[in-house]
Amino acid sequence: MRLLFVVHRYAPYPGGSEYYVQNMAEEMLRRGHDVSVLAETHQGDYNGVKVNKDFNILNEKWDLIIVHGGDVYYQNIVHFNG
Repeated sequence: MRLLFVVHRYAPYPGGSEYYVQNMAEEMLRRGHDVSVLAETHQGDYNGVKVNKDFNILNEKWDLIIVHGGDVYYQNIVHFNG
């Protein structure tokens, strides 16, 4: 299965959601899934997980996310900005 995780930041940045998504992505990769992460922090390969930084995820439309492909989409939106 192709999985796409959409997050604000990805490892090695510290934080609860960053650790959660990193652990989930690496475990799904270990289980044989095709895993990608879309994050605005960096781009490349991190522990075998493809990390893309093609656009600012906070300002783009969902149709741009669909272009990257995926059977399952996960977006972490746990922010308390005041």
